[in-house]
Amino acid sequence: MKQWDGESVLAAWPSRCKKTNGTLLLTATRLVHVPSADAPGQGASGTVAEGTTALRGPIEVTLTENLKCEISRKKPGQELALMQMSGLEPAGAGKLIVELTCPQNKWVHLRELSEWIKTRQEEKKLLEEEQKKEAEVLGEQMRSASSTITWSSRLGY
Repeated sequence: MKQWDGESVLAAWPSRCKKTNGTLLLTATRLVHVPSADAPGQGASGTVAEGTTALRGPIEVTLTENLKCEISRKKPGQELALMQMSGLEPAGAGKLIVELTCPQNKWVHLRELSEWIKTRQEEKKLLEEEQKKEAEVLGEQMRSASSTITWSSRLGY
């Protein structure tokens, strides 16, 4: 299984971000656009060609609860499979648009990406609800235990 910065890559799709071709990687906590070595402005070795500007490195987006994703819909005349992300970290970082570029499967890839993000957000919400319930139960148990300790100390046990 592929790794990115110590995390397993759950999925990868051909993409374009900030006018640079590359691969969009999904990990448990991030989306990462990694420019391809042959992206415009880069030579076969990944070096920047003289007189051109290229994306300097990967773009990482942390998947937080503040992240909002808008997905384009497949319609007649709509050729680009796009995802726009806002609510990026650090706060106020603006918006980022990623285009999925596989000619045959870009709409399938966009749907897969959308489902991954939606599932992750739902699982995070369920986990937060579970943690809240556990905290309530533990709070009740602590109150019960502290009242028991008070009575025990009064009775000399």
